[in-house]
Amino acid sequence: MVESNGGNGQLVLQLKEALPGFHALDRGLTVGGVYVELVGKDGDGRLLLVRAVERVDDAVLTELLDLVALARTQSDLLARHLGGDRGAEPPLVVLVAGEVDARAARRLTALEHGAVRVLKTCTIQSERAASTFLVPHGP
Repeated sequence: MVESNGGNGQLVLQLKEALPGFHALDRGLTVGGVYVELVGKDGDGRLLLVRAVERVDDAVLTELLDLVALARTQSDLLARHLGGDRGAEPPLVVLVAGEVDARAARRLTALEHGAVRVLKTCTIQSERAASTFLVPHGP
């Protein structure tokens, strides 16, 4: 399991809060030219491929398509690399995004049905503190 410190420590903590039972397995995975910040599992044991971006643009959408294809076609290879079984379902791609404009939001709806879950960062600031949370993207 990846410890919740280092470069992705804050992201790991936010994912644990947003996705019940989340635990990180690995970080910095590259396969077939596709990069994934974190690999983890949710509370149901489903493999999660986490991609984090500041802003969703056409390049990010193309990367997501590549990542979904990878999840569907290479799940056995990913499981072997991580030392576990493939599981009943293909890995779920989790996109963590700072900004999602209207055009990207429309395009993301085509991917979200079972293949991709989109979480948007939401920051709350006050004199006391600043906190960032991950919230489901949607209307």
